[in-house]
Amino acid sequence: MLALLKDTSNCWELQSDGTYKKQKYSETNFSSHIYFMNNPSLSGLGSLAVPD
Repeated sequence: MLALLKDTSNCWELQSDGTYKKQKYSETNFSSHIYFMNNPSLSGLGSLAVPD
């Protein structure tokens, strides 16, 4: 959940007038998609996942 909250790679910011503004890309942006693709066991789909 923390990785999803930290995701800033494709986020939009709500403005005071009710519109949304896309954040500009920077090298410090964090992508939860890339994080979980590189660490599949942390997403619940890798070898460390608990079986049902």
